[in-house]
Amino acid sequence: MAANISPSCSHTPRIPALDGLRGLAILMVMIHHFAGGLSSPTATGVTLFFSRLTGLGWCGVDLFFVLSGFLITSILYDTKNSPAPLRNFYARRILRIFPLYYGLLCTLFILLPLLAPNSTPGVTKVAQNQIWLWTYSSNFATVFAKDETFRSGLVQAGHFWSLAVEEQFYLLWPFLVLSLRRATLVKFSTILILSMLALRLILVSSGLDRVYYLTPCRLDGLMMGSIVALMLRGHHNIEHLIPHAKRLFAITAIPLATLGITSGLDPFARPMTTIGFTLLAAFFTSILIFAQAGRFARLFNAAFVQFLGKYSYGLYVLHLALEPIFTRLFGPSKLTTLFHHYWPARLTFIFLSISTSILLAYLSWHLYEKQFLKLKRFFDYNPNRTRPTSSLTFSATPSLRPA
Repeated sequence: MAANISPSCSHTPRIPALDGLRGLAILMVMIHHFAGGLSSPTATGVTLFFSRLTGLGWCGVDLFFVLSGFLITSILYDTKNSPAPLRNFYARRILRIFPLYYGLLCTLFILLPLLAPNSTPGVTKVAQNQIWLWTYSSNFATVFAKDETFRSGLVQAGHFWSLAVEEQFYLLWPFLVLSLRRATLVKFSTILILSMLALRLILVSSGLDRVYYLTPCRLDGLMMGSIVALMLRGHHNIEHLIPHAKRLFAITAIPLATLGITSGLDPFARPMTTIGFTLLAAFFTSILIFAQAGRFARLFNAAFVQFLGKYSYGLYVLHLALEPIFTRLFGPSKLTTLFHHYWPARLTFIFLSISTSILLAYLSWHLYEKQFLKLKRFFDYNPNRTRPTSSLTFSATPSLRPA
């Protein structure tokens, strides 16, 4: 489906294929996390292959960053001449992001200690560092601390590092989009990509091996997605970008495949923490373009991935937060006793965990989140419009810590 978006649009039109692309990204991440038990150093044969294959699911994080850069920049640029664009943008983001996220934090750190003190293993330990979660800065804590900082017992909040990256991106980028010309933004984004690549090289060379979580080091995807959005608002339509996407795909696919064979695309290995993140962001940028035009777009119009895309934010927040409970209720060790074989137990655990996550995200959307989204009508970008036209259903890019 072509998406030739005019810069004069008062509201960014919905691009259905991007729901499917988002759905694929969250599916990758969920499979990665729920199959994490397969990543054993002693694994061999089919188990080793499946472990490496599912291990690539962390790359869904980078796909979400590219999508986020594209969608957020599209919204900001298309509404920059509307009344109170900054106020409306932040109000609508808050209504989308805050209720579920802070609802979960309130449940963990306020309601559970009050209603059932000492009944949830891990709450007390994680609560010692909860300020990082409340302030969307857990990624910085994770850079300089162990992953267990936000994981203990039945509590898992380590995946919120990527939501912190998103929120930090929201702090500055809207001001730049609303104040700079399109051409200037494209140049600035390009310079920023090169600068962040240089920064990673410097930091990794100095011994910092956890740049995976550091916001400036993860801007590649956000900026590349933004550049695509800005190009579509210039003299290009999506068909004009297809040749560029083909070249970008060809340039990045081979190096990434080589890295995959040599280092398994380990997000903490030096090849990835230096040039790898940039290559991955460029690769997913080509996929972003393909998904909006031509035959390739049909892959993302499938009903299942579109369904996952609609509920991707709830899936992001809930799936890993509930993983310790899933493991306790129907973990692989318990299922192995039932099936008497490793593979049926592992695959059943993955299926049950994903299915339960989907059900809970669906209920969360319709019973809880949607009630807050109704308030968006008070922050319409076009206050003279009596009914909203086609809208963009954007969820915060769910991105998660690698298992």
